Amino acid sequence: MVNKIFRLGAVLIPLLSSNMILGLATRHGLAVYSDSDTYIVGARSIQQGHGFTIKTSIGSYDPVDLFPPLYSIVLAVVSIRKGNVIASARWLHLVLQILSVSLAMILVGWSTSWAPGAMFMAGLSWTFATDYLAFQCVVYSESLFVMWSTLAILLMCLYLKHQRWIWLLAAAASTSGAWLTRYAGAAWGFSGI
Repeated sequence: MVNKIFRLGAVLIPLLSSNMILGLATRHGLAVYSDSDTYIVGARSIQQGHGFTIKTSIGSYDPVDLFPPLYSIVLAVVSIRKGNVIASARWLHLVLQILSVSLAMILVGWSTSWAPGAMFMAGLSWTFATDYLAFQCVVYSESLFVMWSTLAILLMCLYLKHQRWIWLLAAAASTSGAWLTRYAGAAWGFSGI
């Protein structure tokens, strides 16, 4: 019984503390920079049915080709109910934080025969990574990119262990998600060659 409580605490403490820290850091909303504006405008344009475009000064719509579209698509989808892309981005980042910390702890747990101490340290290391937390507090695509990338690593490990094509296909899909979130995701494709 004590062992189960210890294992549960090793998982829940990093998850809860990571979201509490991010929630407190973003209680007044996420920061917005020039790149953020492209994602926000792109999400609003998608919601209005114009695709991943930016309205020009003459009223026409030009496609966005400097930024990948997936983060704006996800922002558009999660903000449908509220209508506020920036407020919805905060909740999206909180969910992505839980997913990313969970994936990191699963990856470490899987590679250490589910050692609760190792999983706990992985979760806390992720939680207190200040550079990563700084990016989580801004309307940037990094949080979605990191989630896709961590998932791709986990799925590739599963493929290498079990040699089942479904894991390889899932890893490829996750790598594609990373690529469609940040063009730096192309490195995942090249690293698999």
